[in-house]
Amino acid sequence: MKTLKALLVVIILITSSCYTQETPKTFLHYKAQTRGFYLEIYLKNHALDVLKMNSAKKTELSKKQLSELKKSLSNIDFEHIKSNLSIEEVAVDRVIPATFILHYNLKKYEFRFDHNQLPVDLKKLLTGLEKLLTQEE
Repeated sequence: MKTLKALLVVIILITSSCYTQETPKTFLHYKAQTRGFYLEIYLKNHALDVLKMNSAKKTELSKKQLSELKKSLSNIDFEHIKSNLSIEEVAVDRVIPATFILHYNLKKYEFRFDHNQLPVDLKKLLTGLEKLLTQEE
């Protein structure tokens, strides 16, 4: 019985230790949509999907690409980014409303933007993700 208890304690310790050593998951979702435009970028861990108008592309990112992406993400100061979407402009179709959601380094960021007025760093990031798919063609 003592052996069983000791074994149970060891299993619990190993399991919890392995759980805490897992690298945090990266999740990004960007969606910009209006009646005549549609763009969706979806990244979960190493799987990247881009849906643009009537085309859909999907890829698995390499370790090098993931490393570059994480470097890009760490260079963006998400704490100081502000949403810039005006409800009045959305109501009269002057803008393409966009939603940006990011789970990275155990934090969650969520913003609403005018797709044509993205912060420079986010525009570079999203353009870079789209380019990853064209590199494979």
